[in-house]
Amino acid sequence: MAPANPSITQSLQDSRSYGIVVANLVVAISATIAVALRLISRKIQKLQLQADDFLIFLALLFGWAICICDLIAVHNGLGTHIGTLDPSLLAKEGQAFFASELFWAASIPNIKISILLLYIRIFGRLRYFRILAYAIGTFSIIWAIMVVLVLALQCRPVQFIWDKNIDGTCINAPAFFIAGSAPNVFTDFVVLALPWHAVWQLKLSTPQRISLVAIFSLGSLTCIIGLVRLINLIDMFQKANPDMTWLLGPPAIWSTAEPCLGIVSACLPTMRPLVHKILSRRKRGLGEDRFGSKPSDATHKPSFNLHKSTPYNQLDDTFSTKTSFKTQIISEQMDECMQNLKTKNIPTDAIEVETSTSWLNAGPNSSIKHA
Repeated sequence: MAPANPSITQSLQDSRSYGIVVANLVVAISATIAVALRLISRKIQKLQLQADDFLIFLALLFGWAICICDLIAVHNGLGTHIGTLDPSLLAKEGQAFFASELFWAASIPNIKISILLLYIRIFGRLRYFRILAYAIGTFSIIWAIMVVLVLALQCRPVQFIWDKNIDGTCINAPAFFIAGSAPNVFTDFVVLALPWHAVWQLKLSTPQRISLVAIFSLGSLTCIIGLVRLINLIDMFQKANPDMTWLLGPPAIWSTAEPCLGIVSACLPTMRPLVHKILSRRKRGLGEDRFGSKPSDATHKPSFNLHKSTPYNQLDDTFSTKTSFKTQIISEQMDECMQNLKTKNIPTDAIEVETSTSWLNAGPNSSIKHA
C-alpha cells in the first residue's frame, strides 16, 4: 500500500474554525457596545427611545443569533474539510448554518429601516425624501419576507437541506443566493447616498456640509461588506466543490459581519451627545489642572469656595490676612510698573486705569489708595 501524500494530509488538517469563531465574537461584541453607547447617548439627551432604537435592538438580537448559530456550526465541522468529519456531525452543522441564514435575512431590514427612520426625523420636512425613504423601507421588508420564505422552502422536504441521504429536491441554490444578495447590496448603496442631496441643500458652509456627509457615510463599511459577501458567494458557487463545510467558512464570517457592523454604523451618528460630554469633561479637567491647582506648601492658608452663597462678613481673619498680603504684592507690582513707565518717558497721565474692585472685610480703619 502506497504511503499517503504528506501535502494532502496537511491540507485535510487545515481549519478555518478559529478564524470564524474570533471574527464572529469580535463583530457581535462590537455591535453590543455600539448599542449600549447609543442608549447612553439617549439618556444624556433625556430622550425617550424611538422606533429606530427598538429596531436596532431587535437587529442586535438577530446578530447574536447568527453568531451563536455559526459557533454551533463550527463545533460540528464548519470551517474544516468535509473528508475529516464524522458523517453524524454534518446534519447538525447544516441545521445551524440554515438557521443562521434565516436570522441574517431577518436582521437586514431592521437595520435599514432604523437608519431610514433616523433620516426621516432629520430630513422629514422634504417631501421627496420621505417618499424615497418609505419606498426603500417597503422594498426592504418585501425583500426580507421573500428571502426568508425561499430559504425556508428551498428544499422539499426541508430536512433535505442538511440530510442528503434522503430523497428530495431543491431549487437552484447558487442562482437564488446571488439573485437574493444583489438587491440587498444595491439598497445598501441607495440608503448610503440618500441624505447627501438633503445635506447639500442646508444653509451651511462647505466644510460643515462635508462633515455631515461624512457622518452619514459611515454606513459605507456595511456596503463594502455586503459587496464582499456577494463576491464570495459567486466565487464559492463557481468552484463547484463538494467540500461545502470548508467553502462556507468565509461566507459565514461575512454574513455575521454585515448586520453587526451595520448596527455599529447605524449607532455612530447618535453618539454625538456622549462624545461631546466626554470631551467637555476632559477640557474641564485640563483647565482645572492648569489653573486651579493649589500649592502644596505647608503654610498655605485654607481656601474658600466663593461659588457658595457664604456672606463675606462671616469669613474669618485668615481671609483678611490673605487679602492684605495680596494687596501688598499688587501695590509693589504697580509701583514697579509705574517706575518703568517714567524711565521710558511715557506720560503716565495718558494711562487710564479703571478700579472697580471693592475690598470687603478689610476693617473700618483700612483704606486702599489707587494711583
